[in-house]
Amino acid sequence: MGYVTKKAAQRFEEKKAAIYVRVSTQYQVDRASLPVQREELINYAKYALGISDYVIFEDAGYSAKNTDRPDYQQMMARMRTGEFSHLLVWKIDRISRNLLDFSVMYAELKELGVVFVSKNEQFDTSSAMGEAMLKIILIFAELERKTTSERVSAVFVSRANDGIWNGGKVPYCCPEPQSWTTNAPNMPDPEAEGFRSIAPGGTWSMKFRLYAQ
Repeated sequence: MGYVTKKAAQRFEEKKAAIYVRVSTQYQVDRASLPVQREELINYAKYALGISDYVIFEDAGYSAKNTDRPDYQQMMARMRTGEFSHLLVWKIDRISRNLLDFSVMYAELKELGVVFVSKNEQFDTSSAMGEAMLKIILIFAELERKTTSERVSAVFVSRANDGIWNGGKVPYCCPEPQSWTTNAPNMPDPEAEGFRSIAPGGTWSMKFRLYAQ
């Protein structure tokens, strides 16, 4: 039995949990989502799993579409040393919305002997049916992320086609955003002249797209 395997077996007897919490946006960071996740997971670890030794890893304002998250990477590095017996999350989509990323992570957890626990979904990953249900839920989490991304992109395209500013860099010769009207064709003539010098003729939405490129 290798060093890490022995240490993992010892840690499993001692029961130490890695608690992972995450939100995607700054708006969520400023609200109660992170404190709620932390409190519920700490109580679940203590009273449902009997684990009083835990470390909290928190990625605030990071998407779960990939694993490029500082605390997630730190947690997995410490997991590989055999430090933890359990990985505890509030919901599966808090740790991953990508089926491939989750599958790779879960395979590594199994190899390390770490128990994965999702508080709200209550999966028993020790059975084949439990693992299957886990992956089905993750497929829908990934579908939700992609659908949301498509909806947001469609809204941006629609606004641009209507000549409405979507935010970002202030185009050349234009006033600061707070002085803009909602609809680009209503902008003052001097600014419009600046756009015509960039792209003679054409609609406002065409000029916005040219600037964006």
